[in-house]
Amino acid sequence: MKTNLNECLRLVVVAVLVVPAPVLAAEVSPLTCPDVIPAATIKVDPMLERWAPSVLSDFRLSAAGFNSGPPEKRADLKPYSVTEKRQRSVSVWRFDEGEFADGLWLACSYGGAAGEIILAHRLPGGYRSCSVSYRPSPKAGAQLIDITCR
Repeated sequence: MKTNLNECLRLVVVAVLVVPAPVLAAEVSPLTCPDVIPAATIKVDPMLERWAPSVLSDFRLSAAGFNSGPPEKRADLKPYSVTEKRQRSVSVWRFDEGEFADGLWLACSYGGAAGEIILAHRLPGGYRSCSVSYRPSPKAGAQLIDITCR
């Protein structure tokens, strides 16, 4: 029994090493944004004399989307489609291979509709489409968000 298990594990490792990265990216890949940015992790430098900055509460995840390049370029991509049903909304983006010279980025917004804080990271190449599903959260100003890319 031990030999069969070891051989199966070896085959799985070999299969993972042999499968090209674009094939793996074509599979369904769930992505996640952190649910919250704790207040204690946010540093605000004093900018005016005699004023003391403070961050009093956590920032909760309020939106997610995609950018052509890093967020400072402000190249937000518009969804291909948006469907709303009951208390759930699903946005879908479609991408063409090689479309993004500065890469495709996932942008997670925190702090309400204005997205006062954005956490972003560059995604690996090969994704053809992504969807973001929103549901109301019991936490004020937050959303429950599921992100899936293929």
